[in-house]
Amino acid sequence: MVCVSGRHQLGAGVSAPTRLAQTESAELFYRVDGEPIPLQLQADAIAVVFTEPPAARGHPPIPLYRRLQADLQGTRGDAVTVHPVGTDYAIVTLPRGSRSSRSTLIERVQRPYVDAILPVLSCCDRNEQILLPNEIIVSFEPDTTPAQRQVILAAQGLTAIRPLQFSDDRVLARLIELDHDTAVLTATERLHATTGVRSATPNFIQVRAPLEPPMQPPLSPSPAQFAARSRRPANLRTLAWYLDSTRLHPNLENRGVKAPAAWTLGSRGEGITVAVLDTFTQWDHPALQTNTYELPAPCPSAWPEKLAAGTLSTMTPIPASKPTSWPFCGPPFRARLLCPMQPCWRSMTPGSPGSDRTIQRQQMPRLPPIFADQIQAQVVNEFHGTQVAGVIAAHGQSDTAFTGVAPAARILPVRIGDISSGPMLAASVEAIAYAAERGADVINMSWGMLPATEIAAVITQALEDNPDLVIVASSGNFGDGEVSFPASLPAVVAVGASTLNGHRAPYSSFGPGLTLVAPGGVIQSHPTSGILTTGGTVTPGFWQGMPLPTQPWSWTQDPQGTYIWTQGTSFSSPIVAGIVALMQSADQDRSLSRDRIVELLTAAASHGPLTLTDEERDRYQTLATQTNTPATAPALTYFFGSGLVDAAEAVRLVQATD
Repeated sequence: MVCVSGRHQLGAGVSAPTRLAQTESAELFYRVDGEPIPLQLQADAIAVVFTEPPAARGHPPIPLYRRLQADLQGTRGDAVTVHPVGTDYAIVTLPRGSRSSRSTLIERVQRPYVDAILPVLSCCDRNEQILLPNEIIVSFEPDTTPAQRQVILAAQGLTAIRPLQFSDDRVLARLIELDHDTAVLTATERLHATTGVRSATPNFIQVRAPLEPPMQPPLSPSPAQFAARSRRPANLRTLAWYLDSTRLHPNLENRGVKAPAAWTLGSRGEGITVAVLDTFTQWDHPALQTNTYELPAPCPSAWPEKLAAGTLSTMTPIPASKPTSWPFCGPPFRARLLCPMQPCWRSMTPGSPGSDRTIQRQQMPRLPPIFADQIQAQVVNEFHGTQVAGVIAAHGQSDTAFTGVAPAARILPVRIGDISSGPMLAASVEAIAYAAERGADVINMSWGMLPATEIAAVITQALEDNPDLVIVASSGNFGDGEVSFPASLPAVVAVGASTLNGHRAPYSSFGPGLTLVAPGGVIQSHPTSGILTTGGTVTPGFWQGMPLPTQPWSWTQDPQGTYIWTQGTSFSSPIVAGIVALMQSADQDRSLSRDRIVELLTAAASHGPLTLTDEERDRYQTLATQTNTPATAPALTYFFGSGLVDAAEAVRLVQATD
């Protein structure tokens, strides 16, 4: 790894950098808390950034990634694959074994609607791709002045794009000139060696591998499974075995979290707000619409003219009559910034993809007319936030209706990306601070990302400023002995996944740092072994111009997708977030600190319903000889943390403490 010698002086020029530039021929890396994280440049792939498509009349425009795929098919050279990343990006990949060069691929994709070409990186041997846009998050030391910060950026050849909202000392910046593919990494390393800069991280865009096993179930269930789900049972709550599995399997040990027993103790999450930092949340789903966070009234607006026009941009100029210290504003102004973000714009978060063009419900993806056999998984997965929210706080109007873990809690939806790209780094930093500023009691993060100093810092600050705030995150779906970031942070409750049979779900990451487990399901064996939750395709507008389906498609429980079956630590995490809401609601005078809530949560968990497989026992014996496995951690703890969470016992412990 290339070493850094010395530190630049404030405002020093960049003509003579003190380290080797990170080019294609050099080692590539970025830093987390000063430690280098190695990266690899993918030789068989590039990413493209699309220009804004022109407005279409009468019909939606053809997606630009499909247009690029069609255009490339008509050119000489190997057939390539174009994979969309949201609406603004796409990854173009050469076929395996291709003799074409990366430079040739760059020449082939030059089109009027292609605005820029980005390198594609990888990290840590994970089956994910990383896009490197010309954006860097720069965190300044608190004692630097705005003028000094401008000097620092200019000296490094950077210009500010915008300040990060709800963050006093961070800006998003870009290089004025890019002299090589990975110049952003070079500039980031120079910033680390600059006085006045606390940290700097490229604003990576992580891309999940499409249809990555074992998480992605087959898109076409069997005819028998279709028929079984078409006969929708009257009692959906019974199918939600993760609440209480004895309702579905009365002769088996309870592998659910005993939420109904917690409700009988008088706690259903009343008065608690759970922020869901995720993809699109269908806030007007019948089981969610009355549980969504509402702003107090009256709420003055900082930009009434923008709201009236139907737009709210993070780049909106501050009127002259308002405070002008936008990058480093104080609490009074922050309160004004919160107000314009009305619940009707629940799919938008400050800094989210497309936030400079308000994300409206009308822009949600549309299903093709023929959907029964070949529906695209990303259409369903775009509503990942809806599914997570349903697990937490869906509210049924009867004893047989589908109900989440904490049906009286409120959901604060905050969009930070889409399912193909995963969470955007800058958006995630802003979203965590935003949720804390809104007064969320619990933050759920059903995602993982590359380790980043800025995420760790904003979580630390949010917890310091809000002593009762609990942050819960999924351990990851890589099935290995390393808990994903940010769940791996000590102050975050890291949740793995268990199955209806009491085993660790095969995809669930484990190891040091795992707090406990909750049901995550395994849908491949049978839908009812997965997690039933709210789907996002129930609203009539989604099906506009198409005949309504007459049978379930993909893994929906009913034809229109009111409810859907899924799996993953993404759904174990919100189960625990919901249980934390039950605990906080039971603590009526809010006398228990975050640390005490987490202590009682883990004390209520048990290994009793859980079982190790022979493979896991053998794996543990092998790992136990290695230094990275604590000798004091029993095998059950290594794979399950404190065990399977128990909502009823957790609430009882809270009530006994009061």
